[in-house]
Amino acid sequence: MITFLYPDFKKKALTFSYDDNTYQDRRLTDIFRKYGLSATFNINTGSFGRLGHLDNHGGFYCEYNRIDESEVKALYKGFEIASHTVDHIDLIKAEQDIFDFQVQKDCEKIGELCGVKAVGLAYPYGCYNDATAEHLKELGIHYARTIRDTHNFSLPQDFLKWHPTCHDHDPQVNDLAGVFLDNEPENLSVFYIWGHSFEFDKADSDRWADMETLCKKLSGKGDIWYATNREICDYVSAVRSIDSFSGINNTGIDLFFENDGVKGIWESGKQII
Repeated sequence: MITFLYPDFKKKALTFSYDDNTYQDRRLTDIFRKYGLSATFNINTGSFGRLGHLDNHGGFYCEYNRIDESEVKALYKGFEIASHTVDHIDLIKAEQDIFDFQVQKDCEKIGELCGVKAVGLAYPYGCYNDATAEHLKELGIHYARTIRDTHNFSLPQDFLKWHPTCHDHDPQVNDLAGVFLDNEPENLSVFYIWGHSFEFDKADSDRWADMETLCKKLSGKGDIWYATNREICDYVSAVRSIDSFSGINNTGIDLFFENDGVKGIWESGKQII
């Protein structure tokens, strides 16, 4: 029986997703680099350089200063940058011309800043419906993340309604990490953690220390693919596009598989042997 695997013949993937391009991303990217983790940062290109604070975010005061556009390329080097709309608007309530501008302009600006046009998005406020998802597809968006935690490691049926596993401060996050590390899944799985880096400054606990402990716990495992949101979406979408295990691999991606215990790579543009 033929089973597709992740790159390097793995079944587990780990990815992170962080919104709003605030100053705290500087410290968070350092932590991710320290532990060799991949992440996606979802930014509002209309907010660059804006200074401020949130008086009551879940009961806490938070510094909420946005990085300048001159910092984007270097700060997020090695990570994926995705859209969060230009001005962090509720897409459900937006007229179509505003919807289109907020998504397309954000993706184009990201492309100008880092050389790669964004094809992913995190829904502002987590607001979405079937119509928003369908229109994002028409605009060329490959995936969109919600804030509806699943507390499992299943891949989404629809990447335009990609529900994460949990928030980084979820009471279950450490238990979920333990299950993810200890268990061998039957099918491709993903542990998807999301949040906002400004929340690590909240005073209820040492959230920065908790995050670093979690990252250290999840890092350096030979059976995990450390990937961005886009890498996972593109790879799984390529696998799902295969109608039959024959002919030419026209997905543009090398596909890893196992066939009756024998592992192989179906190279892009090549015929399976």
